[in-house]
Amino acid sequence: MRLPFFVTLAVGVASWSARAVTSPVPIRITAADSSEAWFRFFRGEWRCSGGFPSGRKLEATVSFTSDLGGKWLQYRHTDVAPGSYRAGALWGHQARDSGIVSLLHDNSSVRAYRSEGWRDEALVFVKDTSMLRIPGAPVGAPDRFTYRRTSDSTYWFAWELPRPGGVWAIGDSLTCRRAG
Repeated sequence: MRLPFFVTLAVGVASWSARAVTSPVPIRITAADSSEAWFRFFRGEWRCSGGFPSGRKLEATVSFTSDLGGKWLQYRHTDVAPGSYRAGALWGHQARDSGIVSLLHDNSSVRAYRSEGWRDEALVFVKDTSMLRIPGAPVGAPDRFTYRRTSDSTYWFAWELPRPGGVWAIGDSLTCRRAG
């Protein structure tokens, strides 16, 4: 016996819907996605652990919250003792281009960074000395921050410094897991 088309369609949709609800679908964020996609991924509380190339351990708590009507993402980083690093930043788009900017302040300075956006599941913020000029303040050494999504609930983070030959070396790194 052949079922009417609408019954076959209803059974197919119900079967697909049940699979869609019970099967977790990874979030893949690409360069073409809006800022809302990467905001959604980072938003929340994170617990991080990692360290330095020397082997010294490091732990931190990190949070990301929407700010300024959802146009920017506010970032807070606090090392767990005995670490003492503290940082805050705002991430968002500048109206004149499609890149992402990060205005960061920490224990020692204020710096500006620019990212081209999501590339291979990562945001890479490179110091941009042309964006933030404070008369008489030293420019400082170039550096960058990489945030690489490794799953729907983890990301890897590194602070990097340039080395001869165009190679970046890790100053420290952390793997962060969504808290709660």
